[in-house]
Formats: sequence, C-alpha cells, structure tokens
Amino acid sequence: MARKKRSAPNLLAASRRSTFLQSSRRVPGSSWLVAEASLAREAVGQDTLAMEPGLAPTMWVEYGYLSAFQRTELFTKAYEEEFRRKHAQYFDSVEAERMQPIDAKYVKNSAAEMTALWHARQHADQIGVPYPFFIRAAIELAIQRWTKKRVPRPNQLWRESQLAAIRRAWNEEYGRRTFMPSPEWDLRFLAQKYRGDPAQLACLDIIERDVYRAGFGNQAARLSAYLHDKRMITEDESRRRFGDDLTEEALAARDDLPVVAAPTANAPYRAPCIGLVEARDSPACSECPFAAACEKASGLAKRDLVARRGSDDPRRAKIRADTAIRVRRLREKRRSQDLQVAGDTGTPGCVVAAAL
Repeated sequence: MARKKRSAPNLLAASRRSTFLQSSRRVPGSSWLVAEASLAREAVGQDTLAMEPGLAPTMWVEYGYLSAFQRTELFTKAYEEEFRRKHAQYFDSVEAERMQPIDAKYVKNSAAEMTALWHARQHADQIGVPYPFFIRAAIELAIQRWTKKRVPRPNQLWRESQLAAIRRAWNEEYGRRTFMPSPEWDLRFLAQKYRGDPAQLACLDIIERDVYRAGFGNQAARLSAYLHDKRMITEDESRRRFGDDLTEEALAARDDLPVVAAPTANAPYRAPCIGLVEARDSPACSECPFAAACEKASGLAKRDLVARRGSDDPRRAKIRADTAIRVRRLREKRRSQDLQVAGDTGTPGCVVAAAL
C-alpha cells in the first residue's frame, strides 16, 4: 500500500470506520444495515452504487443472502489471500509472507482502495462468478501479459481483455464442472419453510441443472441427495421441477430415511442493495418490494453521515473542498506571478493583471 494511503489521517479514519461498523453489528436489529449503507456512501461514489440493483440477479448464487457491503468484504479477503499466493508462486515466497497489499478488513483500507475493491467486486458480480475464481483469473492474466511482472492492484483487475477472458474461462469451467449447492452455505438456502425468495430460487435453479446433468439413471440418486442429505429442496418443489416419477424414485432410493427438516433460519431476505441507492434514481428499483424499507434505510444512512461527517455526501463535499483549494492556490500563484512581473518591469501589478 502506498505511503500516502498509510498516512496518519487515513489510518485514523480507517480505525474509526472499523469501530463504527463493529459496534453497529453488535446491536440487535438492523442498525448494521444502516451502518453499511453509511460507510459505502462515505467511500464510494453514487454513480458506482447506482449499479447495485442490477447486480442481484447476476451475482454468483452462493452470495444471495449477503449485502453488497458484505460481498465486498468477502472479495477483499479473497484478494488479499490470492495476492500473497501469486506473489509467492511467481516472485518471492519469503517476501509474500510479510506483504500487505491491502488490509484484509475492507473498512480499514483507504477510501481510494475501498472504491477500487467495490468496483472489482461489481465486475465479478456482473459475470456471475465466485470471487476467488475471478481474482485468480484476473491476476494470472495480468502477470502473464504485462511486460513489467507484478501482481496487479485491485483497480487493475477489470481491463476489458481480462473481463472477456474471465467470461470465457468461466463458461468453460461452468460447462464441465458440477457446482453443487452445499449445506455449508447460508442456512436460508435450506428447505424448511420455503419462501421462494430470489436467493432460494437461484439456488434451486442450480440444483435443477445439477440433477439433470447427472445423466439418465443417475438423476434420482442426485435428487435424493438434495432431498435427504443436503436438505436443500422440499418434496413439493421437487415434484414441481422434476415431476412425480423422478421425485418418487428419489424418495424410494432412501426409503429407510425420512426427509429431515432443515433448521429454521430467522433472518429474512433483504435486497442486497438496500439503503445504497436513491430508489427514484434507479429504474431497477421501480417495482422492488423493498423500496419502502430501502428509502427508510437510505434516510437513516444520510442522517448518520451528517452526524459523523457533517454532510450526507462527504465524498462529494471533499471533492468540492479540494477543488476550492486548488482554485485558491492557482489564483494565489497567478497573483504572485503578476507581482513578480511587475517587480521586474517596474509596471504596477494591477496593470499587468488587467493586461492578462
């Protein structure tokens, strides 16, 4: 990480963000959601956040119950681990152990790195790939193609050539491999009290594909595993997707075992972009069932930003303040140059300024 990004003000700001997020997540209720939205708005531009509603249908199914902020945290940790692994593989294994390209905790990075990581994660969600796959492929392509060999930074993971190659690699990988949903995923993917939320439906689509890809003669056994062992599909949903005959065969394959109910998961499904975007500004939000909750979370996030940073858009406020400082310095420089010219020529500075 560059020295400027490790400056005392940046480190202090990162520590404050981390403390704020941790304390919010310890409080029962949804204060964590407002905290995430507030921190995202603080570091990431609104144009970038406005892309989030369109990413929920395309992101890799396993992340279906994670917020955009939580997914970026997951992406950050995966990048930090893969950076070390690739540096050890291609350059120096001893050096890799002590390198810290970024902080593995998302909020402890500078605002610039937070934005770059958010952007990179969005590109992975657009393609619909698991984050380790995206990061590994993007880094590998960069190392192989760049003249100056090094592991790329987060803002160097989404060149068009990289994205096109990652899409091709993923299509090949997805075509030849079976990506089986696992009970280790979020408990809300499990079968008990099926609700038909977007994350569950995406998972069931993967299950359907996996069962049919098992081939004739093996489909019942594969479906039986999802019904009995993995507990990731209900009997009713199985009959709807696979018909009565295949479902009966799958049930009979384990006639000595009941279909075990999955443990109850209490947390409801929420739109992963909730609180990040002004609903009226995004066409994807027009028919969202979470629009009211999102508007409320957005308002609370803005209120929090005003309390913590003095503005409901501190990023834009900082840009305006930096621009004002540059303009003032430019005027002072020109004024100084005018006075210098006046001193050299004996001409009053005001006359020189007027001529300019």
